[in-house]
Amino acid sequence: MNFKPLDIIDMLKQIRKKYNIKQKELDCQYLNKKVYSYIETRRRELSEKTLEKIIQRFNEILNSRNIDYKITKQELTISFEKQVANFIKIYLQENELENFKEVEDILNQYPSSEGRGVLYNALGLKESKNKNYNEAIKYFFLATNHSIISSDYKTLSEIIYQLTRCHYFLGLKDELKNIYKNFKKYFDKLEKKDYILYNISLGFYQCKEYEATIKILEKINTPLDEKFEFKVFLLKNICLENMNELKKSEEIYLKRLKIETVVKHKKLLLTNLIENYRKQNNFESAKKNMIEYINILNNFTEKENQNSYWLLGRLFKDFGETISSKLYYLRGILIGINLGDECFDSENYYTMFSEYLELCDNYNEIVEVEYIYNEMIKSIFNLQIRFLFVKKYLELERIDDVKRIIKI
Repeated sequence: MNFKPLDIIDMLKQIRKKYNIKQKELDCQYLNKKVYSYIETRRRELSEKTLEKIIQRFNEILNSRNIDYKITKQELTISFEKQVANFIKIYLQENELENFKEVEDILNQYPSSEGRGVLYNALGLKESKNKNYNEAIKYFFLATNHSIISSDYKTLSEIIYQLTRCHYFLGLKDELKNIYKNFKKYFDKLEKKDYILYNISLGFYQCKEYEATIKILEKINTPLDEKFEFKVFLLKNICLENMNELKKSEEIYLKRLKIETVVKHKKLLLTNLIENYRKQNNFESAKKNMIEYINILNNFTEKENQNSYWLLGRLFKDFGETISSKLYYLRGILIGINLGDECFDSENYYTMFSEYLELCDNYNEIVEVEYIYNEMIKSIFNLQIRFLFVKKYLELERIDDVKRIIKI
């Protein structure tokens, strides 16, 4: 891997050769070709004034050839650190990161904080991709230090975003809050500021600091894509509900439903609105929205509707309509059987299963539910579920079934 940083003269020579500009073409009213030749062969110093003339002449020639490229002084005076970093970025894009010794050799020969930040970021991304989040965090923190030293805020933005993702996946709520505290002074310079703030807000939310969560979410004010904007909106409103601001949250849901056009978003809004009514014991309003809610489910797959069936099962139970309640519970449970392990270890699935079992009040029904249970025998909630069956069979004085389940 050959690399040598270029100074301004090297870069001028490189551009001239790339676009096949002859030295004699540079000769004009304000620039002498001999002067340029002496500069390129380093027999004459390059002054600021002469550099401006050379840039002007290069651009005139490029323009005359209809080449869509314009040389700038900023490009020619690119810093040594930036050249090293850019070279490493390109190298890492074109090569696997199995052996990064060559990159280390370059950095040892041409020390560059920005370049080292790029390398550590790449190593962090590799570990994160393999779900080795603790290792990824170590590399990302090393990368932040180098990016801050070199004022490479573009890379710093990516690194902090990845840091927040790793902390979130590991459930490190307090550490997420510390990221906000330690890096917030840089946020205005970061391209991914809004996405970083959202990830950090999830940490505050998981710590049940709902007011603080809303305050961070309110800092997200730049134009966002539709999907992300909705996620921010939804989390704000869920925080209000958890703060027991149910009426205020209800009003916000209703207002949003009037203007929402995305079907997936409407489903989520109706789900949360109906749950909101349940918390307020406002079953009449919940029932009014049920018809629209049931109709909208037709736009989604059974897998996507599983939690919706659970909600409908609960609602019909609240209304005293046990038969309808059981049907929706059972529908959600049977979807889980088809999904297998990914569903059986879900706490929501266990809760749905136990709520359905509680509604079963005759022996044949309980036996049928037990048959379904046997299909999910690998569930991590086996012990709790077995206890529920024992309880139901004891209520019906079916001692033989109790012994069978506890294997006495």
